[in-house]
Amino acid sequence: MYALLGRRHGFYASIAIFVLQLCILGYRVFHVGDHSVAGLLVNLISSYCTVWLISHIYEGNRRDVEQTLSSLASRDALTSTHNRLALTTAFGHFERHRHDESLSLLIIDLDFFKSINDRYGHDVGDKVLIETSQLIMQIVGDDNLYRIGGEEFCVTLFNQSVDHAETVGERIRHLVASNPYVYNDQHIHLTLSVGICSYQPGHHLGDLLRMADKELYRAKESGRNQVRLCSVPKEELPTTTVSPQQEAHL
Repeated sequence: MYALLGRRHGFYASIAIFVLQLCILGYRVFHVGDHSVAGLLVNLISSYCTVWLISHIYEGNRRDVEQTLSSLASRDALTSTHNRLALTTAFGHFERHRHDESLSLLIIDLDFFKSINDRYGHDVGDKVLIETSQLIMQIVGDDNLYRIGGEEFCVTLFNQSVDHAETVGERIRHLVASNPYVYNDQHIHLTLSVGICSYQPGHHLGDLLRMADKELYRAKESGRNQVRLCSVPKEELPTTTVSPQQEAHL
């Protein structure tokens, strides 16, 4: 029952079968007068409960291992935020069940992060990424934050207007810019840039990421430390991509 139905339903099914067996033996004792089943009753209870306990513990451990493996597959090893695989899964679920739901996507990139690694070392850079992800989670929560690149994060906002998404982006930008990053008496001033786009029917995840990346690049070109909104018409699917030279400049 545990193998077929899982822990919860297997537990209830095991109770039902156990009670049924007790009723059958009780009927033989009290209505048929067969008192020879007393030993059988003791044997049934002891053996059934032993196997039941082992199955219950085994299924619980199996489920914990399964959840751990699932978490490892969908979480970023450094920041413990969700990863790109989890973003793909979340978007697929949104596409299947969206109905009248909306989605705004924010792409966040830390400004001049390479210089932090070069100047302070990768250990400090890793600490900056961890602390930044924790700051962003203070605003958007754990379920909506994804790390999709080295210093690039993505935020999904469901059933929120693009204006609200812009407000969230500004809150994140201000929080990070005002946060004191201090490591080994080294004070680091960090800023970030944000590109925002909203889902329109017919868009795929790649379309949203390209549109948001385009706005992110515009924010970088305009001086960094700012939030930019996508201005692509609803019926137009984006085709512009960022060149390798532009990516290197970011």
